[in-house]
Amino acid sequence: SQQLPHQNNQQTYGYTATVLPLPNGPEEDMFFPTPLTMGFSLFLLFALAMLMRGVEPRDPLYMPTPANRDVVPHPSVAPITSEPSTTAAMTPSTSPVEPPLSIPLPGEEETLQPMYRPGNLIHYKEGLLLSEGLDARVLARTNQTVLYDVSPEHGDATITKSSSIPFHQRPDAGATYWDDDVLNPGGWVYVSNSEVPFGLGGVGRLKFDKDGHLIDYTMLLTETSMNCGGGRTPWNTWVSCEEVLDVGQLYQVDPSGKRPPQLMSMASEGGIWESFAYDIRNRYLPHFFVTEDHHKGCLRRFTPDVVDWSDPWQMLHGNGTTEYLMLFPNATNDGGTFQWTDNFEVAKENAFAYYQHTEGIDVFEGELFFVCKKIRQLFVLNLDNFTYYNRTTANGLFDGKPDQMQRIVGDTRDLIYFTEEGGVSAGVHARDHLGRFYSIFESPEYKSETTGLAFSPDGRFMYVAYQDVGVMYAIWRIDGLPFHATKLDVKYHDSA
Repeated sequence: SQQLPHQNNQQTYGYTATVLPLPNGPEEDMFFPTPLTMGFSLFLLFALAMLMRGVEPRDPLYMPTPANRDVVPHPSVAPITSEPSTTAAMTPSTSPVEPPLSIPLPGEEETLQPMYRPGNLIHYKEGLLLSEGLDARVLARTNQTVLYDVSPEHGDATITKSSSIPFHQRPDAGATYWDDDVLNPGGWVYVSNSEVPFGLGGVGRLKFDKDGHLIDYTMLLTETSMNCGGGRTPWNTWVSCEEVLDVGQLYQVDPSGKRPPQLMSMASEGGIWESFAYDIRNRYLPHFFVTEDHHKGCLRRFTPDVVDWSDPWQMLHGNGTTEYLMLFPNATNDGGTFQWTDNFEVAKENAFAYYQHTEGIDVFEGELFFVCKKIRQLFVLNLDNFTYYNRTTANGLFDGKPDQMQRIVGDTRDLIYFTEEGGVSAGVHARDHLGRFYSIFESPEYKSETTGLAFSPDGRFMYVAYQDVGVMYAIWRIDGLPFHATKLDVKYHDSA
């Protein structure tokens, strides 16, 4: 007899089988079973069948999934002894909380690297106190040339390469785009506003290869002033907003640099422009929005006269209709109805009465979000039934105030990411679907506003800057997994 192994659930079972030799002699020497030997063989088969009951063969393609594996908490994370409060608190807890985000998404391979655990601030590097499982590096510093990474695809490692111009001052709003350069397959670019007065502002661009190596820096827009907020277009260009009383303009910028930046016809009357958004659900009637940081800065809606999706760039530079938001609050002042009007003077008074100093804006699934910094309110407009509601932004927002939001996609594991205007430990923080708060990172060294929060198109890198000191960071998960980020850009600053 011989042992035949059977593998199941990481245990080995053995059973014995009788092997009969082939006959090799005369027929009269062949073995013929007797009733006794036949009974013994049947007994063995019965015993084998009983042993195999309930044991299913292991599928060679079997892989653990979130549904069939046991999730073991990381030993460095204290167990949760009570359910966190879903009520916003004025200051966040930095005690380690194990959010759903620490569980890999379906299809993600298990790694031996530390899991990303937001809120467990244990790693200090480059002036940042980082959550467990994160790493960071400085990409650029204001007024210094930008050092490029040298990779096998981009030159001799013995040669130090850097930009021909220094990194711009006061980096502000930013966004990422895939790079269409055929010499940089799989790479991307990050555009960044420069909020500097007297014609010294503009838009800078950092270029990365497919592995996140920094390979180029240049300025795409120059000789503008106070380029603060902005927004991306549906055809993947960048709108940069000047924040200058009476004379500020909007510029459309091509992240690839192939097309020169162009002054937009939208909002050309001049103003303290903040942020840009769009609603193109009806491609025959696209709408574009811009906010103004003024006590009578009514929200504008621009509809182009000519809709040409073969060259959508031109829709922001031709003629069109500009309308202004009018709010009609209910008795409790927590919602109401709205309409669009072409009466500019009436709309200015309506803004003064109900929604002064609009800043961050975005459109998501038929709803328009915008923030008013002076009254600390977030307004949410239903663009289809012309109703709205508003809620306070004054509570539960850490040491500073919310600036921009990023959302990680993943069912109940969503996180809303915030940058801060300042505070005791300004950084990037997040809130999950239960209202629990996490500090992604903080800086004991920098107290200035964090700006330009964006994620690489593949989700692997987070980009953010400390504006006043002019330091630009890249942050990533040590396990190599993506952040799975989409953007809801609702930004505001407090100039009080």
